[in-house]
Amino acid sequence: MIKSLYSQKLLALQGLRAYAAVLVVVAHAVLTFYKKVLGGDFGSMPAGTLGVKIFFLISGFIIYTTTKKLKQGVVSFRIFVIKRLIRILPLYYGATIIYYLKLSFQGVSVGYEQLILSFMFIPFVNHEGLMQPVLGQGWTLNFEMFFYTIFALTILVASQWRLAFVSGVLGVFCLLSYFFPLSADSSDVLKSFYFYTDLNSLGYFVGGMLVARLRMHFPSFGITNELSAMIVVFFVLSLFLFFYDDLLDSGVLVSAQIAVFGVVCFVTCVFVSDRASEENLFTRFLHLCGDASYSIYLFHGFILGAVARLLTRLHIDFPMTVYVVMMVVICLVFGMFTYRYVEKPLIRKLNSMFLI
Repeated sequence: MIKSLYSQKLLALQGLRAYAAVLVVVAHAVLTFYKKVLGGDFGSMPAGTLGVKIFFLISGFIIYTTTKKLKQGVVSFRIFVIKRLIRILPLYYGATIIYYLKLSFQGVSVGYEQLILSFMFIPFVNHEGLMQPVLGQGWTLNFEMFFYTIFALTILVASQWRLAFVSGVLGVFCLLSYFFPLSADSSDVLKSFYFYTDLNSLGYFVGGMLVARLRMHFPSFGITNELSAMIVVFFVLSLFLFFYDDLLDSGVLVSAQIAVFGVVCFVTCVFVSDRASEENLFTRFLHLCGDASYSIYLFHGFILGAVARLLTRLHIDFPMTVYVVMMVVICLVFGMFTYRYVEKPLIRKLNSMFLI
């Protein structure tokens, strides 16, 4: 089947979503193996951070691109908000409740207040002393929902200045932490508010929108086709994974490395050629993984922890590399299954109920 430029571009980003999901799974698999199997602490794993930043870039791009034709007004605002809530809430609430019950079963004290705050996307210091919701990886959804909230306002009052308005508001939030930094005795409420002043997260949403605007101004410009883009991204991410220690020794800041690698991969996928290419098994698989990336992201932690505990209890001497590869495969399969039989039908049903 031949694809148009627009569908090629979005499908290339779906492939990038798949790569980002794999990065997160790899990072968490390594950390889980060290903690639960080896009983140690690996430290930081920037691959997961890179995956998250790629998700933020894609989110900014997709939201800006797909709402370009939305007219200013309450009707468009309602459609946007309902679609975003349907996309995010059901699966996230389900995963959070499952994890909450798991913690309760294990005797971990997590108050219902934390569950409510998690559902409302209000940052708080959790039972582990981290600024995270009950389901740890939900911190990224706090940023997503914050971005959606600011973006939704432009549909009501400033559709023609959408990029400038969102960038300006997010910029003001980021400047707050620079000119008025938190002190050691700052209240929990203020700490929660300052969670949304992180330039290193919010900047990627703006970056995605800027690239979307640039792409609209140069619709015929393409530097690669979809398959080539996927190969380039695989090569770039492999460099990051396998030569990260060497890059770190070079003295370049981790945040700068993540920004460079993330933007290179993102731009490669956005600027696909207008010369469409035939779909093949590889790209079809990546598209499916991209569709399932949200399910993979939310539920992979359950699988990683369960398998690691099983290996420990059975005293199985399992090489970490084998464990990581096995977890990537299992998490991808489970995520695709969840997407196909839970997420997709649920979204379709809710859309038919609330978007009449």
